[in-house]
Amino acid sequence: MTAIPDWNRWRAEYDTTTFHAQQDEWDKVARDYPNQTFWTPEPVLAALDRPGMTVTELGGWRGELADHTIPIAHVKDWLNYDLCPWAIRHPLCTHPAYDTILLTDWPWNEHLAPGDVFVATHVIEHMRGHQLEQLAAQFPKWQRLVIEAPIVPDATDYTWTDTDCTHILELGWDQVEQIIATHGFTVTARLPSQIPAPDGTPTQTRVFAR
Repeated sequence: MTAIPDWNRWRAEYDTTTFHAQQDEWDKVARDYPNQTFWTPEPVLAALDRPGMTVTELGGWRGELADHTIPIAHVKDWLNYDLCPWAIRHPLCTHPAYDTILLTDWPWNEHLAPGDVFVATHVIEHMRGHQLEQLAAQFPKWQRLVIEAPIVPDATDYTWTDTDCTHILELGWDQVEQIIATHGFTVTARLPSQIPAPDGTPTQTRVFAR
């Protein structure tokens, strides 16, 4: 096994780990945990309410959600940004509308492509609150946001200590919604999911529009 054995240590070193060091670790982890199919398709399909829309996805792994969604919603273009080289090299979506970009820096430092809908399923829990704030500055590029995450309803200092995962976000949904609201978005749906976090925190999806 090549996976990181101590997630508490990973969290403790997160703030001082460079992007490329983190990327190298995830390339190793991916070989032990290739299945990252943790998403609920219905909110994404609801956001794609007309043919020919474009999607920018962050952390779409091997394109599993895109593969499911593109033919149903008749998506024109779906662009998946991911930091894991292994996932990008081993796509499961071969639809011509699908494309990938391997991140060369943290996503909040990248200029993500605009589109109709931004999708991030099981992504924001892997970043700090201040990093989410930086990422959210780009959200006005899209008309709708679909964000799925296993985080608590209300928190400013939540800890994931002793959980078997790489979750690190210290905020709850109330705080996430407040951050996104500052960029002109309102919540149009709050939906449950059947996929809990390793510590039992229930997963929910938020759909935003502006």
